[in-house]
Amino acid sequence: MHAMRNAAAAILLLAAFAAQGAPLEFGERRLEVPVPEGFEPVSRRLPQFITLAQAYLPAGNRLVEAYLLPDDIAAMERGEAVDIKRYFQVQTLRKLDGVPVSASEFEEVSGQLEASLGKAIDDASEQGAELARQGNAAAKRQAGVDPQVGLDGIAYLGSFRKEAWALFFTTRAVVTLGAEQVPATSAAALAVIDHQVTYLYAYTYENDASGHGRSWAERAVSDWANSVRWANPDDPELEAKAQRLSGGGLNAYGLGRAAGIGAFIGLVVWFFRRRGADR
Repeated sequence: MHAMRNAAAAILLLAAFAAQGAPLEFGERRLEVPVPEGFEPVSRRLPQFITLAQAYLPAGNRLVEAYLLPDDIAAMERGEAVDIKRYFQVQTLRKLDGVPVSASEFEEVSGQLEASLGKAIDDASEQGAELARQGNAAAKRQAGVDPQVGLDGIAYLGSFRKEAWALFFTTRAVVTLGAEQVPATSAAALAVIDHQVTYLYAYTYENDASGHGRSWAERAVSDWANSVRWANPDDPELEAKAQRLSGGGLNAYGLGRAAGIGAFIGLVVWFFRRRGADR
């Protein structure tokens, strides 16, 4: 009876995500990633969005896909200013892109990961200014205008869910664009999906004292991660030949640092709303 309830819950949750979810490539592997309900993948219609967003990430992180509201994508295609409120990202580590990793080892180090995550993100936040300058330079080369975007007040808000296959956490920062400042929140899942290290993020730019935006982001990324996991059940054969994280030169701290960088640096996408207005 319990198994039937779990199966029913999985079916209902999967139904809440768009049916047009397409496989995403990780090296020579593919994962089925359901599209968050009401959103659309960006890469096909706005490949320049992916290129520019990638420019703000460290070399070791790869932006696999981003998801925006359809009206936001259409407005960007027309060159109009967009007031982005919410969006999603999928990232991975380049050194583990398409490389099956040990799910059992991830479970073993998850306690260390949770314990070190706050320090890893605090340390990574020092890299935020450098990455912002890197991305601004790329944006100037691509669009001819330096957006002068930055990040202040980067903070780790703690973990809110832990599974054998994933750790969920939240960060917050203030996106600056000249004199303009916008508080922003990112909820993240550092997950191993069928032996693939995957970073899933939900971002919100809602400035409200009630914490509604944070609640939405945490719920959204949690539900999304569930749907991605259910769409990609673990292949037992991969575990036998999977690479150990330690064998790839990674540890809990390194995984957390990369996830944290992806979480807060993804917030700078907010400035894209201004690009249409500045043309």
